[in-house]
Amino acid sequence: MGIIDWASFAASFFLVLILLAGTLFALKRMQGLNFSKQRNGQLQIKDSIALGTRQKLVLVEVGTRQVLVGLSPTQMTRLGEWRTDSVDFQGVMQQVREEPSS
Repeated sequence: MGIIDWASFAASFFLVLILLAGTLFALKRMQGLNFSKQRNGQLQIKDSIALGTRQKLVLVEVGTRQVLVGLSPTQMTRLGEWRTDSVDFQGVMQQVREEPSS
């Protein structure tokens, strides 16, 4: 009877470990989802992209403005700002290329 009890215990233990690993994997994958796109408030994250393991670019809409923000573990930096009614990113990128660098 002792061997069967240990086999049952080991099988249950490994089943719990597999379920735990699956749950952690699912939670990690869900962190990448952008649930804030569904919000209708004044502040919305429109898009984001990971640049590295700890750096990210985020496009945030605040009222009638869109703000491009660079995020790192210790800092947030505003990289650009546009009005949402006149956002033409091709035009903005062309303006940035034409501006003389200082």
